[in-house]
Amino acid sequence: MRMFPGLLFLCLSLAAQARPMQVMFWNLESPGHDVHEGEKKTADLDFLCRRIAQDFGQAELVGFAEVEPEWAPALEKALETASGADIELRLSPTGGHDRLAVAWRTDRFNCLEWDILPQLGGPFRIDAKELRFRPSLYARLRSTEAPGPITFVVNHLARSNPSYGPAVRRKQANLLRQWLGHVQDPVVCVGDFNFDYDIHQGDKDDAGFSVLTRDDLYKWVRYPDPLVPTEGETRDGRPHFPYESILDFIFVANEARYWKAQSQVLTRPDDFSPEDQNSDHRPVRADLEVTTSVPALFPNR
Repeated sequence: MRMFPGLLFLCLSLAAQARPMQVMFWNLESPGHDVHEGEKKTADLDFLCRRIAQDFGQAELVGFAEVEPEWAPALEKALETASGADIELRLSPTGGHDRLAVAWRTDRFNCLEWDILPQLGGPFRIDAKELRFRPSLYARLRSTEAPGPITFVVNHLARSNPSYGPAVRRKQANLLRQWLGHVQDPVVCVGDFNFDYDIHQGDKDDAGFSVLTRDDLYKWVRYPDPLVPTEGETRDGRPHFPYESILDFIFVANEARYWKAQSQVLTRPDDFSPEDQNSDHRPVRADLEVTTSVPALFPNR
């Protein structure tokens, strides 16, 4: 049988395709550890759910930090209201009133496994003390539309006090690097990393950002310039930023570093208002193009 070269090319050619995927993260400000003007501060669950219903409609993967455990059913329902799809939400088993949560659309992903990364919680020996913090939470998910699993990681790294907080975050960043050496999946890594990345001067104090991103191992899906802070408070009814820094990030690793991506910090004129109801963090979002290669009979010329 004679095979024409052009036909052979058509039969064997591969065409790259991309599937859009949106991920989001928000630190909700639970009643766990935040202290504001000498009192414990917490956001209002009903207010948070209304914002989620407004802003999270296209998200397929969602991470939350500072979650009160009792909030989980309402957060899941708010995501379902936003997307019009079934959502599965898993809460970290540790953290008291300050949990992590990971959520995904069940029509887009099948969960292969989910768990914490216990090594991220310590204990860390700092200044002759054994300190424990929140372990990161992950879900390994297989897309219904793309081959191969994706690992989605939600983090809330140590804040603590200025004397040992940066040292612990550097240790946690190194542990995330070591963990990645055992993972072959594309990785999307979100969270409140507490890296204090200055919006004007970048990583000023080597508090973890430069450790995590060294050698481009984790790539920040950078927000558009000019950068805006991701955490603040209200003064005279308007957003106020005592520290002009970025705490909340979306990183990609392994194959995901090569996906087309863009991101943004969600801003509103009434950010952080009313202060007794809203979170002191802004949500962050990334739109990724998950690339795959499939046989194509008639590729574009």
